[in-house]
Amino acid sequence: MHEFVATGIGAAMVHAATNIDNLIVLITLVLASSRGTPVVAYAIVQAGVVIAAWLVSLLAGAVDPAWVGFIGLLPIGLGLWQLAKQERAEAEGRALPAAMLGLIGLFAAMSADTFTVFLALWSDTRQTLDPAIGMGAGASLAALCVTGLFAARLGRGFQGRLGRINRYTPFIMIASGLYVLLETTTDVTATG
Repeated sequence: MHEFVATGIGAAMVHAATNIDNLIVLITLVLASSRGTPVVAYAIVQAGVVIAAWLVSLLAGAVDPAWVGFIGLLPIGLGLWQLAKQERAEAEGRALPAAMLGLIGLFAAMSADTFTVFLALWSDTRQTLDPAIGMGAGASLAALCVTGLFAARLGRGFQGRLGRINRYTPFIMIASGLYVLLETTTDVTATG
């Protein structure tokens, strides 16, 4: 029983630690938004990342960690697409709302570290402890979503000033995609 609880707590701590950057972006986007769309996008991505890591771990070693970095191509493409949409909207003189697909791409790009860590965790842990890992990740995800919503409630007065952040989202997506593309393999592969 102690091993189960310790594994769950460890998984929650690992999930939270690999999502500090996501939490900062989540809070910023929630403050800039009038809806909870960023929290929904974040929850979808994190649940997907943890489940995908578990599914891939069932293949035990069939995925080369060096390929994980190519997930960075997703936010680069989405960022360029969002940038083109912004340019068209500005040319037509209309506002462009935050797109769920763009938010999902942004959080997916920032979650390569979570995927990699959970892939190793799921792969290197006995299958009898899989529920503990899942519950720990779920608890961390719920706590981070609540933190994002709570911060948004406190910061509603800053909405006007932060509303312009949506304009920079494509650039953030492109930059995070480039970072993931260029740096992930050095983070996930062993150097001798």
